[in-house]
Amino acid sequence: ALAWYALWALVELPGDAALHALLDLCRHPDAGIRWTAFEAARAVPGRLATIGLGRLLAQLPSNSADMAAHLVLELAVRNDPAAVPYLIDALERYPRLGRQTASALTALTGTDLGTSARQWRAWRRGVPESGHVARHDEAARVNELLDIDPDALRQFEPEAP
Repeated sequence: ALAWYALWALVELPGDAALHALLDLCRHPDAGIRWTAFEAARAVPGRLATIGLGRLLAQLPSNSADMAAHLVLELAVRNDPAAVPYLIDALERYPRLGRQTASALTALTGTDLGTSARQWRAWRRGVPESGHVARHDEAARVNELLDIDPDALRQFEPEAP
């Protein structure tokens, strides 16, 4: 119980230190700490939190489908286009979550390209593929919204061993 309260107290720290600590704890070997840290990280608002959760999704081991499913859902409900590239990558990494991930992408972009990561990448570049006419205005909007200060993102990079 004490660990639970300590993790939730992290959310109250100023700046992005709390988010960084919570995302690190999402990789903890203890499942209870991992899930509590994830729940606490979900409570952190903002673009950097979306990106941090997206990077967590990208770095999960392939046998972490349960955590991946929760991350896909969280990225969808955040309604932040910064989640789009991470969700596209999740289409390949977690084929069992294809429909859920495609639904999240459709909800975020207003475009339905199914479960093909290749088609989603082409859409993101604004290139039509397989007869689908890419909606360039939507692709440009998502790419523009993804233009974030790289220095602000460095804190989410995995630490070197």
